[in-house]
Amino acid sequence: MEKCIELNNENIMFRLLYASYLIENESYNHALNTLNESLKLYPDFNFYYLKGVCLEFLNKEKVAEKCYEKGLDLALVLDTLDPYNNENSSEMICAILEKLNRPDEAKKCFDKYKKLNSID
Repeated sequence: MEKCIELNNENIMFRLLYASYLIENESYNHALNTLNESLKLYPDFNFYYLKGVCLEFLNKEKVAEKCYEKGLDLALVLDTLDPYNNENSSEMICAILEKLNRPDEAKKCFDKYKKLNSID
């Protein structure tokens, strides 16, 4: 994955997959470096979410919470701009709200997402 990023530095998906891989393999410091580099290029809510997860594993809960809040702000902006075609942001909003221990809001978000994407 690192080679993929070197070959195509602008591919957000490669960066997300690589950071996720590093977190799954408990390479938290390397993941954190990768996420910080990615955030310099792309202030994407998914990067903030993964950074928060990584920071939690490093026992930095207060900083993780700030990352989740920043990610939530960005995801909410996207959801407001296009609430119908933003499946990824809706799922991420729910996940971030759960991380921020806001289950009632997460449920409302999930219910809204289900309603917008239901086929009747």
